[in-house]
Parts: sequence; structure tokens; C-alpha cells
Amino acid sequence: EKRMYDDAPLLVSIGRLCPQKGYDRLLECVKRLNEENYKYEIWIVGDGPDREELEKYMADNKINNVKLLGAKNNPYKYMSFADWIICTSRFEGFSTVLQEATYICKPTLTANTAGAVELFGDNEFGIIVENDNESIYNGLKNILDNKDLKPLYEERVKERKSFISLDERIKKIEELF
Repeated sequence: EKRMYDDAPLLVSIGRLCPQKGYDRLLECVKRLNEENYKYEIWIVGDGPDREELEKYMADNKINNVKLLGAKNNPYKYMSFADWIICTSRFEGFSTVLQEATYICKPTLTANTAGAVELFGDNEFGIIVENDNESIYNGLKNILDNKDLKPLYEERVKERKSFISLDERIKKIEELF
């Protein structure tokens, strides 16, 4: 996949195109940010029942900096290109994508869903925003306005990688017996 801009942030989101994942509200935030002339792009990896509705919203609002890439066998490849991983889900179990982003040391912005605080602490290892449109919009604006957040969270997430390392977790469990 080719980037639109070499010099602008690439945000990647992985998930099914369905109401739970909140892509409708992500696009509302994108519309506002685009009206304010922010330069960035978003790749969404995944497919689902909302695809047509999302495409229509993008066309109606002249959103051309979001790409719906469809389902991919290897989402890590797309995550690896990202400056930020974003999660706008309305609800989640303990998010696999957030764990994977941490494991590959990518800075993350997420709506507050189950497990986000356990994984990222009090915004220590990733940025957690309240689970509503305005907070997601402000979170996106924050990472686009503050270029220094990316290297800061890249460093912090490296510290957190061991938290989700399966081998480490298994060792700790084994030590209990």
C-alpha cells in the first residue's frame, strides 16, 4: 500500500467494519480535522457490514485521506508502517489489537474500553481518551498537534512490551506453582 504523504502522520486501525468498532464516529472526527486543514492519513484494515455506509459517508464528505484496505492476512505489515495505532471501539473485550500494537512497540491512541487502563495505565504507555466522539476528536487533534508525543510513546511502549509478552506471563504463572 502506498502512502499519500511521506511527511504526514499515518494512523492505522485494525477491525471489523461494524458499529462496535466506531468507524462511523472516527470518520466524523476526520471530517472535522480535514475542515481544519490537518494533514495526515488513516488506513483501516478490515471488512464488514458497514463498508458501504462508510464509503458513502467518505464520498459525501469528500474524505480522501482514509483508505479502507479490506481484510488482510497479515495486519502486522500495515501496523508496522503506522506512526500511531488508533482504536475507536465503543466496547471491546481485552483488545487483541492494543496488545499487538504494544508488542510491536507502536504508540497507540484508544477510546477507553475494557483492558485499556490495565494495558496503558494512566496514559503512561498509550493515550486513552473517554469513549465519546468529542474525546476521540480531541485525542486525534492532540497527537497531530504534538509531534513530540510519538517518540515519547514509542519509548514508553517499549517498557510495556514485557507486560504482554506471552513467555513472560507464562513464566510468572508457573512461578506460582
